[in-house]
Amino acid sequence: MRGGPTHDSAIGWASPRGIDWRVGRDFGQLARRKDGRWFIRLGRFGRIYSARGTRFESEEDAEYVLKAIRTAVSEGVPKRQAVDRWLPTSSEAHGIGRWLGLWLERMRDLERSGERSREYLDELERWCKKGGHVEEYWGRRSVHEITYAGLEEWGRWLARRKLSAKTRHNVMASLHSFLGWLRLSGEIGVVPPFPWPRYAEYAPRLLSVEAQGRVLEAVPLPRRGIFLALALLGLRPSEAIRLRVADYQPGDPGWLTVRKTKNGEAKRLPVPDALAEWIAAHVPREARLEGAPLFALPYFGHGRRPAGGWNATSLRRDWHSACAAVGERAKLYEGTKHSMATDLLRRGVHERTIQVLLGHRDARSTRRYARLADQALVEAIRLPRGSDVAPTNLRVEKPNDSRQLGWRRRESNPRPNGFQLARLRA
Repeated sequence: MRGGPTHDSAIGWASPRGIDWRVGRDFGQLARRKDGRWFIRLGRFGRIYSARGTRFESEEDAEYVLKAIRTAVSEGVPKRQAVDRWLPTSSEAHGIGRWLGLWLERMRDLERSGERSREYLDELERWCKKGGHVEEYWGRRSVHEITYAGLEEWGRWLARRKLSAKTRHNVMASLHSFLGWLRLSGEIGVVPPFPWPRYAEYAPRLLSVEAQGRVLEAVPLPRRGIFLALALLGLRPSEAIRLRVADYQPGDPGWLTVRKTKNGEAKRLPVPDALAEWIAAHVPREARLEGAPLFALPYFGHGRRPAGGWNATSLRRDWHSACAAVGERAKLYEGTKHSMATDLLRRGVHERTIQVLLGHRDARSTRRYARLADQALVEAIRLPRGSDVAPTNLRVEKPNDSRQLGWRRRESNPRPNGFQLARLRA
């Protein structure tokens, strides 16, 4: 017999269409003790005398819990897990340490499928391991003991561990994600409010277009390609490192397919002239058949080691050397991706366009990364009083000028939809 969708807010989950009720309809049975108390007999899975510690007062109470267990089993929940949900809250079945292990296994599955980054998983495992910031405090408690008051005390405990406010915020965010998963799994009913610590948002050191150009010029030409990709396309270092020659399609304009991104969604970007010219001059055609990296790290030593791929350390080292050569100071991420996004925003490029270019799922990430440069702030405060929010000389043009981001364009190869640029004219 097939059943339609049902929902019970007390149970905490919804039954999807197409579930097979035959799987769970014969699981467990009601029974009564000699003293008149009702309980649920579940064979090798034991007996249940209460609803998470609240004693059954009537046959209806026990029947309600049995129905909830059968519904969960019919949905595909393992029988042991469906039974454990109704054990007393102090039971080991509700221990945070046990559920943390299950949650981490789920996160590992998501990392293997590309839905979570390796860096994110490493942080979760470090905080949830024995002695970590999450496990050390919560590991021997029940998931039903997590309250706002307990979270406040945990926040003070983290502070005594000399964690900065930003780090405490990140650790709390991991527990918040864990509790959200428990709620969706039906283990808890609600996620308690969190006492999020306040912290001063970090202000990156950005480079102007001219300063960024000087830094790029200071990078030796054979090694410059990957930095052009970071600065002109706003790629993350990990995205640029993983690119292969086959990901680039030459043309007018050329196209670059970034297959492995932070959010797991591939993106296709037009290639600026400067980067296309570098690829044509420094990437041999036969490398496409070999599956070689698009940006190889040249080897200038005296040994016989061939050129290989870039890594994060070599990228930072070359970038800081180039910055020092021209008297600039900026971290790699801030001097390339952040500075590029800020300049696009200052020139009037629509926020949605920048979001697509940078690969942000959430527009809030775009607003956080694409900060206005000092020049734009000065222009904003110099607007005459009573004027509109936007300066009167700010005009949004149709995408008929391909020189703004360095794309070459012909009528047979129009620029992709969404790349509408604005220019601030005097």
